[in-house]
Amino acid sequence: LRILNGSNTFIAGLGWQMGCTTTYDTMVLEQTRLYTQKLIFDEIIPTIEKRCSGLDAFAQETLDRFSNPEIRYPLQTIARGYSGKMNNRNIETFFRYYELKGKLPLLSCLGLASFFVYFIPAGKEDGSYFMLRDGYKYNYHDDKTELLCGILSEASVSEDTLKENILQILKNNSIFHRDLTTLPGLVDTVAAFTWQILKDGMPKVLNGLLSK
Repeated sequence: LRILNGSNTFIAGLGWQMGCTTTYDTMVLEQTRLYTQKLIFDEIIPTIEKRCSGLDAFAQETLDRFSNPEIRYPLQTIARGYSGKMNNRNIETFFRYYELKGKLPLLSCLGLASFFVYFIPAGKEDGSYFMLRDGYKYNYHDDKTELLCGILSEASVSEDTLKENILQILKNNSIFHRDLTTLPGLVDTVAAFTWQILKDGMPKVLNGLLSK
């Protein structure tokens, strides 16, 4: 759950904002391939290695699966029910990593920031929020769309507004089953990443994090 499904949930928004369409695309693009590798081996595996065995082998199988040109899984399909998937697959990783390392998992924080960017709508038409990419409209498919897009619809107005919106969502137990705001520095880190993505684009933000 954490390695295969957790990683592709993080990559759904991040890869989409990098211009990718499928999981295969994210393996072809060097930055997203490196992000996924480091995410799995540096941040996910350490949080479950005492609970499971054979993790390195399974992680490599996962990367091989993502890299298989015969398996081009659409990122928009992964993003169906995105909020529930993020909650069920990845929220515990933040807490476990912090308990283990005493610091935040920055790659995961960027993945969570991409989730927030994903739900900043371009507009609303016929009562439904939509996003834009390359001039095309895409609909959301999530039971929390109205809540998330409603909160984030003004997020790009200012960095302070964005941070307030993120804080409101992270504390909402109908979205996430644990209060991520209790992790020191998480709100500031995720809000900063989200704002940077909005202003500079995901490629620049991702390259900056991977170069550290």
